[in-house]
Amino acid sequence: MILPLLLAHGTGGGVPTFHDVAEEAGIRFVHRAGTGRDLILDMTGAGCALVDVDGDGDLDAYLLNGSQLEPRREGADLPNGLFRNEGGLRFRDATADSGLGATGWSMGCVLADADGDGDPDLYLARYGPDLYFRNRGGGRFEEAAVRARLGDPRFSAGCVLFDYDRDGDLDLFVANYVDFDERLRKAGGDLDAEEFAGYRQLPQSFSGVGSSLWRNEGDGTFTDVTAGAGVAWPEGKTLGTAAADFDGDGFDDLYLACDTTPNGLFRNLGDGTFEDVSLWSGTALDAAGRPQGSMGLAWGDVDGDLDFDLVVTNFAGEPDTLYRNLGGGSFEDATAAAGLASAVEPVAWGAELFDADLDGDLDLFVANGHVIGNLKRLAAKTIPEDWLPGAFTRASFSGSFRQTNVLHLNDGAGRFADASARAGPAFREAYVGRGAACGDVDRDGDLDLLVLDCNGPARLLRNDLPPRPAWLEVSLRGRRSPRDGVGAVLLARAGQRRYLRQVQAGGSFLSSKPLEAHFGFGAHEGPVALEVRWPSGLVQVVEGISTRRRIEIVEGE
Repeated sequence: MILPLLLAHGTGGGVPTFHDVAEEAGIRFVHRAGTGRDLILDMTGAGCALVDVDGDGDLDAYLLNGSQLEPRREGADLPNGLFRNEGGLRFRDATADSGLGATGWSMGCVLADADGDGDPDLYLARYGPDLYFRNRGGGRFEEAAVRARLGDPRFSAGCVLFDYDRDGDLDLFVANYVDFDERLRKAGGDLDAEEFAGYRQLPQSFSGVGSSLWRNEGDGTFTDVTAGAGVAWPEGKTLGTAAADFDGDGFDDLYLACDTTPNGLFRNLGDGTFEDVSLWSGTALDAAGRPQGSMGLAWGDVDGDLDFDLVVTNFAGEPDTLYRNLGGGSFEDATAAAGLASAVEPVAWGAELFDADLDGDLDLFVANGHVIGNLKRLAAKTIPEDWLPGAFTRASFSGSFRQTNVLHLNDGAGRFADASARAGPAFREAYVGRGAACGDVDRDGDLDLLVLDCNGPARLLRNDLPPRPAWLEVSLRGRRSPRDGVGAVLLARAGQRRYLRQVQAGGSFLSSKPLEAHFGFGAHEGPVALEVRWPSGLVQVVEGISTRRRIEIVEGE
């Protein structure tokens, strides 16, 4: 069954340009995190989300905040913000009404229908006990972490919801970063101690803490199955995480982007356990065999061969890495061949693979910004040589704190060209980019960007694409699969070309994107066909779909 949702019009094509319309749209949110010491807590977060929380068909914006209080202190603080989309690119601050105005050190978030009642719930990863908010309908939430047996107490960062055991409900993976409490105890709780000075706030100064996998029991509760599943990754200082079927066996695998420690790829064996294939897969280290300062990631089919490739964003001095999928879960570092090797100056965080110009292939957006507010205070000569892992050099700390974001356009074969200079004023302004999420905010058929600025105002970058080529937006309603189709793989056929997409919950850097799939079709103007590979194993084919609209596909109908 196909249910039409919206019709829009546009023909032709052109170069995408982006304008920051957050202020005029009503998204007036300023991220604040800082004790004045450039703590790793201050400068790592935070993420954001574009998800329809109230079921009205429009994408709402959720933005995470940090803290201006010292760790573990109680007191007045700054809340996260929910802005409900009223249509016509008008947002209303609904934080108080929604119950989502959590305070404290928020880092990452993921929104999807974890309890199967038809609306997205929220998991909030933080420094300190994580929170879990059940959506009670209409965009109103209640905190239910204790009742759900959730709430990792460590320094949590990225998180994804996915159905790893294919039982029809969404399980949760939480990536944890470093053991800040260990360093705090060592310093006797004194944030002005030598233990927290200068370069000692870099991740090399901290121990990893391992991550966690929570199985959804289908009754509103979760069980920690990390040890039995084999995905703890105790040495990993993990920030970003991805869930996708990288080896094509029908089960979603896990990829972990780690900061100065090897990245991890865990193959889902289909029996509730995972196999560590990080080194074998070719995705753990850079081309020289070194760990990188990895933060964010994006995954999608960049070269048109119908499997999922990986982009990992890294620290200054290291290019953002493209791992090209060779099939069967094996990858090659294709960074240089893809034209990404020259982008080594910025510190890169949020990443989105999305069809910015609607020509059918996936382009790459990267949010950039350094980690030390006063780089002169961190004199490069004070950093010991053994604190420069991977491709780090002292020059990695000599760039600007505020940096411009980057848009790379795909030529269709997986080769990228930096189009930032032509992408409009939003790519000329420098700020401290962190989390990013893309979605069709104004429902005009092209994809816009929500970007969180660390210690600055949120940005809503409207895509003002000239007359638009054909496009299609697809939402799913699962019956045996997760209710909102998370993990489903969609294969579109338009003429002689085929396009691969996935419904994802989590990713980028600490962020969450819309629970829908988006296609651009370039010059193709005829009907298209869709093949939906549901997490339940059902393969469903729908023919003769007209474009320039949004549709919903119901599993099995």
